[in-house]
Amino acid sequence: MNYFRNKNFKKLKQVQPSLEDRYGVPQHSGLMTAIGIAVIMEGFSSASYHVCPNNVNYQFDTALMYVIGMLGKLKIWSMRHPDMVVEAYHAFGFLGLILLAAIAGVYVHGMVLWIVISIIYIASILLISFEFYYKGIWSLNFRELRNSIRYSWASSRRLSCVVPAYKTRFFVILLLNISNIAVVVYGLYDRPKDFLSFLLFPFIGNLFMYIMYYIVMKIFHCESIPSRATVLLIAAFGLWFVASWFFTHHVSDWSKTPAISRELNKPCVFLDFYDNHDLWHLLSAFAIFASFTALNIIDDDLIFNSRNTIRVF
Repeated sequence: MNYFRNKNFKKLKQVQPSLEDRYGVPQHSGLMTAIGIAVIMEGFSSASYHVCPNNVNYQFDTALMYVIGMLGKLKIWSMRHPDMVVEAYHAFGFLGLILLAAIAGVYVHGMVLWIVISIIYIASILLISFEFYYKGIWSLNFRELRNSIRYSWASSRRLSCVVPAYKTRFFVILLLNISNIAVVVYGLYDRPKDFLSFLLFPFIGNLFMYIMYYIVMKIFHCESIPSRATVLLIAAFGLWFVASWFFTHHVSDWSKTPAISRELNKPCVFLDFYDNHDLWHLLSAFAIFASFTALNIIDDDLIFNSRNTIRVF
């Protein structure tokens, strides 16, 4: 689908050559191709885990979910910030750090590891928050920060140094930070056994909140959402809701002994062959397709808008 979309866009550029440089949101087809490949690889990894479940192939299965989440965030960021593209070694260096922490959590279960990972995670979230708030235009310079606070305090507007200039953006970042810190505190308190899934939850949750933020900001700035994207988004939310229901209603528990896990087994609910977990995989696959396809076409309404009139958020 991404291939045919690019092919049609190239034909359109031949008719109107200035379309690529002056109009619409810049196209980043490479990211969508990477997301598609990652989703296919995740499908194969998930299949290998379900054929022969063990710690080794479970790491590959979950690791590719982290990759999909990271690529999804980069895709959304690049749509409105083509001149501030995150460098690959920064993005995937951070991803590698997360994967290293996730793998360590599979084999090490001590409190020290939880504390170290929590500190790294919170520090990373704060750095990303600064990057998102200032849109990449900031530097960690304590002298400039001190001088700015002194100047603001000496001026007539003494509280200007603590009142956010971008209130909507600040509120979203504050909500994200509170949510992530709450997850970290819960992890330190409960220390769940399935560390990979625990770390994956906020990673995917942040992507979901970023998608919601993007949709709300488009509506807030009076930008229309194409009808195809609207249908796909509604379908995606519906599929995710139903898939989540099947995911939370377990028919087995890997953390228990086989005898206890079998007590959770229930009759197959679809075609007398597929159980709740199978339907979770089936519905979530359709939901992933609908979600990323909607993201790929959500800004098609701006394709003939002059680029300097398109809002940045």
